Amino acid sequence: MNQWRDLDEAQQELLALAPSMDSETVSVENALGRVLSTDLKARRTQPPADLSAMDGYAIAGDCPWSLVGESRCGGPFVGSIKAGEAIRISTGAHMPAGGESVLIQEKATREGDRINADEAPAEGKHIRKRGFDFSEGEPLLAAGTPIGPAHIAVAMSGGYAKLPVTKPPKVAILDSGDELAADPEDCRGDQIPASNGAMIAAMVAPLVGSAQRIGPVGDDMEALALALAKAEDCDILITTG
Repeated sequence: MNQWRDLDEAQQELLALAPSMDSETVSVENALGRVLSTDLKARRTQPPADLSAMDGYAIAGDCPWSLVGESRCGGPFVGSIKAGEAIRISTGAHMPAGGESVLIQEKATREGDRINADEAPAEGKHIRKRGFDFSEGEPLLAAGTPIGPAHIAVAMSGGYAKLPVTKPPKVAILDSGDELAADPEDCRGDQIPASNGAMIAAMVAPLVGSAQRIGPVGDDMEALALALAKAEDCDILITTG
């Protein structure tokens, strides 16, 4: 006598029999809830340059520093700074060439164009290095990933406006049994409302969208054959009785 299979093992065997779904391309902003069909590699580097992690001053050398310019988001400082110089810098703005660290605003004393501090920050302090998140060509998201809000942000940051996703399967739900009543308000004493089909359809909807409802169908071979024929073009048939 064959031994009972473990539930997880049986599920894996069944899933292995299922054919792969075709792929389609959708805009990244419409990919929520879909499943990525191909591995993604970053098309760009994030961040694309060394950035300031704080508001303050990008500095070079020891204090005091002379203020020679500004770097803001979308408006980087043009040129480089040398020892004894500083530029005003915003969080997320590009570090200037020659900038060694960021003196945060709360620890700086400014008199005109002269910047002082009790202690200079260590080299590299408060700088987000180029490629800190990922670099061009690095793995970004793996095939089979269910796409959530964070994945949309990662994909867009990686340079993707469109994503390859699997087409959602067509699902049919068949509930059967002489005891089932389609209308809960018109249920004879020897019947029960056909609630399982509605419940399963609601469970499936967030994953694949709407499912085709078939039934309830009575315990009749011909009626069941006709009902099953309605599901011939479906990828998944769920039965409940």
